[in-house]
Amino acid sequence: MGSNDRFEVRKNVRKLVEVISDHWDQPVEYLCQDLSPRGAFLKTNFPLCTGENVLLTFSLPGIMDEFNLFGRVTRVDMPRRKNDWGPAGMGVEFTATSPKERFLLRQGLRKTPPPLPFQVRLKH
Repeated sequence: MGSNDRFEVRKNVRKLVEVISDHWDQPVEYLCQDLSPRGAFLKTNFPLCTGENVLLTFSLPGIMDEFNLFGRVTRVDMPRRKNDWGPAGMGVEFTATSPKERFLLRQGLRKTPPPLPFQVRLKH
């Protein structure tokens, strides 16, 4: 699936989420840059590999329950050159969310705007 083939609108969520992976014993905090009921983008200079399974734990305003969602790393972005745009990080697709969890995610994200588009640098 390409970056423009989305099932849900991403929302501009700047919050810490706890990530559990096979690579460490304790939850590690990552900054979530955007979130939808189908996945998240986590900013990090140390992403996991594509295909790795993770568990994300976070809460949203107005939703009493904490979310514990399984996911798989589907994209890794590592800008390497001065002209590369966008943050370093990894895209996580939620793999086992129930309809109720997706509904609660939509409710929690309802008043959150989508992220602003990146400015494209023009070559001179």
